[in-house]
Amino acid sequence: MMKRMVSMMVCGALLLQLAACGMVLYPERKGQKGGRIDPGVAILDGIGLLFFIIPGVIAFAVDFGTGAIYLPGTRTADAGQTGGMDVVRVDPAMLDEAYIEAVVSNHAGTPVDIAAPGVVMRELHSERELQPAMGSL
Repeated sequence: MMKRMVSMMVCGALLLQLAACGMVLYPERKGQKGGRIDPGVAILDGIGLLFFIIPGVIAFAVDFGTGAIYLPGTRTADAGQTGGMDVVRVDPAMLDEAYIEAVVSNHAGTPVDIAAPGVVMRELHSERELQPAMGSL
């Protein structure tokens, strides 16, 4: 009877660990590069570490590797560095809203509406002004 109870507990713990992997729970999160960590997934992966070291490490590795451990829509940009930004030089005489939308959409690879709520436009006269301008958003 005791052997059966232990077997059931081990099977239950293994099934819990299988469900603990964020990739299994949230496959739509695959490919995220960063953001805030989902505490639920981290706790479930941590339980795997508590009971079974190897599966727990694998669960963390898979979740961080695929990005499934991150909450969707929480990726933040570092306003202090321009390494991930492209500076696009254009003729100032051609600048109007339609041209700006076309240039930004072309470089972003997605349609952009500069009249949308939350869009901030500022005139900068040099690249040195970029960092302070980003920091004040």
